[in-house]
Amino acid sequence: MTRPSTPPTRDPETGATRFRVHRMCNGCDSDLGDATDDELMAAVSGAPLPDVRAECGCSLIPGTRVAMTFGGREVRGTVRSDCPATKGTPAVHVHWDGDDVWGADVHPSHLRTLDEAVTS
Repeated sequence: MTRPSTPPTRDPETGATRFRVHRMCNGCDSDLGDATDDELMAAVSGAPLPDVRAECGCSLIPGTRVAMTFGGREVRGTVRSDCPATKGTPAVHVHWDGDDVWGADVHPSHLRTLDEAVTS
């Protein structure tokens, strides 16, 4: 089911503009549309918002195989977990393949998913 996406509305008598809060994906930061009443209540009460990556379809969940270009070459790795990122942007922690296995916190816009099974 697709969420509604209510545009701002302007009251012609008062000139006031009404905005509907939108929900962003916690995996890739895509706008999913209007926040639900339950999500708004969670936000107001300080409770965690539900994980909406499945609704979004971004698939950046732990175990997902990904690739990106780094230093002019393609590197591949496996998403291990979410991570906090600077300025509120989402990021995922990726362990990269190779003899010198290393991890990095990466913004999802830099990654593309691969259709391959996790080997480790």
